Amino acid sequence: MKKREFEKIKKFGENHFWYKHKKRLLKIFLNKYTNKSETEALDEGCGTGIDADVFKNAIGMDIELEVLKNNLYVKKINADMNELPFKDNTFKIIISMDSLQHKGIDPFISMKEITRVLKKDGILLMNIPMIKGLFSYHDIAVGNGKRFSRNEIVSVFPKEMKIMEIYYWNTLLFPFIFLKRKMIDEIFGSLSKSETIFLPSIINRILGLILDYEMCLSMKFPFKIGVSAFVIAKKMEL
Repeated sequence: MKKREFEKIKKFGENHFWYKHKKRLLKIFLNKYTNKSETEALDEGCGTGIDADVFKNAIGMDIELEVLKNNLYVKKINADMNELPFKDNTFKIIISMDSLQHKGIDPFISMKEITRVLKKDGILLMNIPMIKGLFSYHDIAVGNGKRFSRNEIVSVFPKEMKIMEIYYWNTLLFPFIFLKRKMIDEIFGSLSKSETIFLPSIINRILGLILDYEMCLSMKFPFKIGVSAFVIAKKMEL
């Protein structure tokens, strides 16, 4: 990811509706599937450490050394997701928020490494960008090499990993995101910018309320598509 994108996340991320909702979902799934008192946790591809307050005991890991130096984790390590510098069966929890899709990351190798360092019955929580046809300037700006389909997600998980849940979100805003990224911005040439920007408070609030309503709606009617997906998996004994 470009340095300016990390700077924007650090500046706007805490109050940006998308990052706030993603953090809310992370807390929900941590409470649902894990014991948050566990100290053996890793946040891989942690970037600025925007989720450090969710799991304060985790180790923050990122390949970008300069960003890592100034991030919010107390314990941190500079490393590549394709080659984790940890012994087998080290962590009870691994968090991977929007990292698997980045350029230079081999999803199959990265998932094998995650599986290797995760303990038996350990939990992996991932957020992943979805809908391959939505790949655009935004993905390029934030360093994404791809977006995933459901079949691709399932295919990269080793047989030891059992997918417990795939939760699609940012669904109601999909038509507007598609219109903006694939039509308006391509016509007007905004092809080098991400959507991590300052938003007027009223717009930010409205968009946040839409995601809140979507979450309530999904409790009764789970979505089968979304701009993003939370994937929760557990390491099983073969």
